[in-house]
Amino acid sequence: MCLIDFSTKKVSAVELANHMKACFINTGDVRTSDYYCGITNDIQANKTRHNVDDYVVVCKCPNASIAAEVETLLGDRDGFDIGKRGEGNGGTDDSVYVYMYKKTKNTQE
Repeated sequence: MCLIDFSTKKVSAVELANHMKACFINTGDVRTSDYYCGITNDIQANKTRHNVDDYVVVCKCPNASIAAEVETLLGDRDGFDIGKRGEGNGGTDDSVYVYMYKKTKNTQE
């Protein structure tokens, strides 16, 4: 897992979303919709919940507000699958991790 800790840095949601998209580009894939992005407060429990072997990237954000904004940017601007709010997904008030993984037949979005 590639965990990048931005929690003590002054960084914008746009900068973080751009960084995560660059990590996606490094995979060589072209369809962002084949990847799921979300937010969580517990990255290890989340990995189990989604049945993920490994993440492409995980960023620890300075706060939950920035994490939620990064997730929205990745979905609305870049076309990553971020699920639908109100249907059982989404982080909590203390979700500071934004993660990305490639969807497979075994993952559970």
